[in-house]
Amino acid sequence: MNYDIKKIILYVLFIGLAVNTCLSEEQFSALQARKVNGIIIQGMVKEATNEGLVIQADKGDVTYPWKYLSSGTRFRYERTIPKPEPVKKPKKVKKPKKVKKPIAKAGKTNTVAKSSAKAGKK
Repeated sequence: MNYDIKKIILYVLFIGLAVNTCLSEEQFSALQARKVNGIIIQGMVKEATNEGLVIQADKGDVTYPWKYLSSGTRFRYERTIPKPEPVKKPKKVKKPKKVKKPIAKAGKTNTVAKSSAKAGKK
């Protein structure tokens, strides 16, 4: 009898795993290619290139650039790293030169006032 209970438990676990791994219709639609705004792209995914995702639609092959696809779609299909755009080097800003102010010496601070005072005494 123990053997039958083990079989039943194994069957239940196997069926539970099988049901869990099957995709429902809602989950399958989540795996379809989508645009940034969430609209599902009609057609079959043909290939992923550096320019974008090629979709085989009724009218022919349409290439959607990566920037117009949702982040989940880009994650699933974008396998190669796109070539980085050249970065412009920022212009170097020259620092203004510091102007050194002459330091007034302690004995010569009031030279003008002293000289005018001496001129008035004479």
